[in-house]
Amino acid sequence: MNIHQLIKERISTVSKEKIVKELEYNSQARGLKSLNAFLEYKTLYSWIYSGHYDFKYTAITFFEKLVEIFCLNKKDITAELDRCKEINLEIDRYQNSYIFINTNFKRSTQPIFALCMLESKRNLVLPIEELIFKSDEEVFKIISLIVLQHYKNSDGKIGIWGTTINYIYHHSDGKTYTFDINGNRIENDRNVCESRATLTINGKDLPCGQMN
Repeated sequence: MNIHQLIKERISTVSKEKIVKELEYNSQARGLKSLNAFLEYKTLYSWIYSGHYDFKYTAITFFEKLVEIFCLNKKDITAELDRCKEINLEIDRYQNSYIFINTNFKRSTQPIFALCMLESKRNLVLPIEELIFKSDEEVFKIISLIVLQHYKNSDGKIGIWGTTINYIYHHSDGKTYTFDINGNRIENDRNVCESRATLTINGKDLPCGQMN
């Protein structure tokens, strides 16, 4: 059992009101809100980097106060926080990684507004926490499964963009890798144009959709 789970277990054996009192909140309602928020997070990492701040504690200081209340080993806590930093660094490596669904799209009569609204359909966001601390080959196996599932679910078509030809994976090393519709990594000598639909109003480019 990790520290996060241990604290949650300890909390379950004590009234929340008592814990809030020991957390020294002036407002019980605010304290209960923060405590319930802490309990909702599945991992310590997600809590620490949640950006939580309630005008008394940040996510880290809230966690450290709970450690103090339950008299846990501070050395173990330091190790857990160091692990969170390692996870964050790994996740940062993948912030620019995604899969582009290549259909060799060429615009003809499609309205730019419609293309802009549907821009996100051409990209797949990655389950980054499943990729971290894995070798390239392990990551490529996960990408292969994502590609296979997407092609099956979409029946090989993504609406206005057309029929899927292959998938272009942008890896954490800055390189791109091509996967065919069967999930196999292949050589692709042709440069794939990942042009983006943009909508300009009053001289300003507006963001088109969000990756999903």
